[in-house]
Amino acid sequence: MNNLLRLIGRRLVALPIMAFAVTFLIFFLMSFSPIDPAYNALGESATPEQVAEYHKEYGLDDPWPVRYVRYMGDLLHGDLGTYSARRNSVAERVAKALPVTMQLTFLGLLIGAVVSFLLGIIAALYRDKWPDQVIRFFSIAGLATPSFWLAVLLILVFSSYMHLLPASGALPDPLANFGGYMARMIMPAIALAVPLTGQMTRIVRTAMVEELDKDYVQTAKGSGLPQKVIIARNV
Repeated sequence: MNNLLRLIGRRLVALPIMAFAVTFLIFFLMSFSPIDPAYNALGESATPEQVAEYHKEYGLDDPWPVRYVRYMGDLLHGDLGTYSARRNSVAERVAKALPVTMQLTFLGLLIGAVVSFLLGIIAALYRDKWPDQVIRFFSIAGLATPSFWLAVLLILVFSSYMHLLPASGALPDPLANFGGYMARMIMPAIALAVPLTGQMTRIVRTAMVEELDKDYVQTAKGSGLPQKVIIARNV
């Protein structure tokens, strides 16, 4: 459990650092792009006057470090800018999608935590035997599998080939149609959960093996207690 908490803590600390690094890299690379963002927003039919006005309004003629500092300042104040020629608010678009994103993240974490907990315990109980070897193999495979690739594979198998789950469509209210809600959430949730499961299973297994090797567990085994009782009470 301590290893799992340390992993979560490291991820939480690394999250803002990674976010900063990603935004900086993308902003830096986009500053050298030959594509004018004004034409992306206004369309190819935009006049030079419209393009110049767009550049002036958003400060696109400023050096990229100045634009990046301004962007980060706006970002910290909750201003994500606009998109498309209609100047729609990015913040409103994100806020609209955020609830579903949070639900999907929670479901993926829940699946990953439950599955990795069970697999980690099984692997520890059958240490170095075939169940442990199989679980460790699939843990490494899951850890190395990109979520986006797995998502495409799930769509091809369960939507395109077997026609069991929908690949798109409006997400229904879970209280009114829980089956339809889960049918649309389960594949992306699994795609998120598999890499997490691969990592967490190894952590749970290691922690479980350490506990099983401790003296009090060995004493309980020597007293004749069943393994299930030892795990439930002591481990």
